[in-house]
Amino acid sequence: MTALKTLVWIFIAGALGGLTSGLVVWLFGAIGLTPATGFNMVPDLTFGWMSGRVFASGIWGIIFLIPIYNASPLKKGAVLGVLPWLSSILFFLPYKMDAGFFGLALGNGTPLWTLFFGVFWGITGTLFLARVCPALKLRWFWQGCGLRYFALAVWAKKAMFRASIPFSGLHSQALPATPARRDYHARYSANQKA
Repeated sequence: MTALKTLVWIFIAGALGGLTSGLVVWLFGAIGLTPATGFNMVPDLTFGWMSGRVFASGIWGIIFLIPIYNASPLKKGAVLGVLPWLSSILFFLPYKMDAGFFGLALGNGTPLWTLFFGVFWGITGTLFLARVCPALKLRWFWQGCGLRYFALAVWAKKAMFRASIPFSGLHSQALPATPARRDYHARYSANQKA
């Protein structure tokens, strides 16, 4: 599977998680469960509210690429669902909705309910990825990126050795001695002794 297809599936999984968790937020508010337990957010089920939530959740789907608990979608979804929750209580609720620290202006149950909805989002997305596209092996995605970055680091290290610039505390004394290298090493050694 190509990287573009992988990213499309990831976006769809995040958006589906946003759709289902948004419906659960609306349903729990509509039946009075969340207001009765300290979370006074009862959104209207409108296209504007839901579309913004679904799109943002699709973008958040990129975290499904994090290679943890790949064998267990439930664990992976629960752990990764904490990241959007932290974003919600530390940034979105206090600064975008003016709901105060941790969103406590919406009630004392806000941190727990938003954690529940974040974990619900994560589990929905990871279960979707595990069921609909089990051939999606995210390991190759990370290995491919890792190999590229490793190759770049090796190239940079070789380039720095050629230029006789210290890299990670090492210097290129093993390279053939040229007048420029001898001068550099004399200055480098003098600085190390001082």
